[in-house]
Amino acid sequence: LQFLRDVKKLKGESAKLFTRKNEIRPMEDETKLEFLCQKNDAGLLLFASHNKKRPHNIIMGRLYNGQLLDMFEMGIKSYKSIENCVKENKAAKTADSPSFILFQGDSFEKDLKMQTLKNLFLDFFKARLIEEIDIPTIDHVLVISAIDGVIYIRSYVVGFKMKRGNGKSDAFASRAPKCSLIEMGPAVDLTLRRDRLAAPQLAKLALRQPKQNKGAKKLKNVTRDVLHGKTGRIHMQKQDMSKLVTRSRFSKSLKRSTKQ
Repeated sequence: LQFLRDVKKLKGESAKLFTRKNEIRPMEDETKLEFLCQKNDAGLLLFASHNKKRPHNIIMGRLYNGQLLDMFEMGIKSYKSIENCVKENKAAKTADSPSFILFQGDSFEKDLKMQTLKNLFLDFFKARLIEEIDIPTIDHVLVISAIDGVIYIRSYVVGFKMKRGNGKSDAFASRAPKCSLIEMGPAVDLTLRRDRLAAPQLAKLALRQPKQNKGAKKLKNVTRDVLHGKTGRIHMQKQDMSKLVTRSRFSKSLKRSTKQ
């Protein structure tokens, strides 16, 4: 339950914590969890349970259109709460959702299940997608490592200190800040137990993206000015200047017509 509380702190107001005990077995019957998620308009879930067969058990999953898409069952090997990390390191402090998520381990790229789990972690912990970021604004880093079948999740507060250069050669060093990582928790080691991947048809529907409205089709050689006026460019063949009726030719033809 403490792990759920710490995850709630990381998620902030976007998460809702339920502490009442219920006889729910998501791997056997997911209808109760689907009902709770639909009732609270939730697309992600984190469920904790404990019994003799599977002690310190958590289930992480996500839904699509009110139906369970996929979920992973994991066991907690070791755990250190945010409160304990702050007590051990006085410089640590609590932060909101991570601004940077780092994945370490070849299994996240080679194994299909680990690729799905990586995508689930991204959906669960990310707050918003940022294309560009200023380095000094990074204040919270979440590191997820996979080594020998164990998943290590560590959360750090990032501190920056500006370096002082000795001369012109150290100009870049003076601009680059010195980075320090302070563990803020939670720190948890997980082992995979059971999983339920999405059905192919449901996964295809979940990955479908709506068509973006790109507006009217762009016309070639047509532009619009500041006043929304339309201007166009016309390409013509080379004009024969010998057949062009000039002023002198026009006057000569006019004299001939008057004599006749």
